[in-house]
Amino acid sequence: MVQDANKGIFDPKAAEDIINRCQTQSDITGVPFAFDIVATTEMAFEKYIDFVPKHTDAPLMLDAMSPRTRMAAANLARKWVS
Repeated sequence: MVQDANKGIFDPKAAEDIINRCQTQSDITGVPFAFDIVATTEMAFEKYIDFVPKHTDAPLMLDAMSPRTRMAAANLARKWVS
C-alpha cells in the first residue's frame, strides 16, 4: 500500500479498504481495534494523520523509529485535535 515511505505516498483506496475491513470485523466480533500508524518522516506522518482519522473513529497510535519523528507526530496529532 505504501509506495514511498519517506514522502508518505500511499494508495488511499487500499488504505480505506483496510480500514473498512477492520471496522467490519470489529462490528461482527465485537472486538475493538486501533490503528498503529508507523512512519519514517514527518512528511509521511502529515499525510497519514490527515487521512486515517477522516475514515475511522478508531484510536490511533503513532510510531516511528526516530525519537525526533515520534515527537513531530505528537505535535501533528495535537494540532489535528485542536
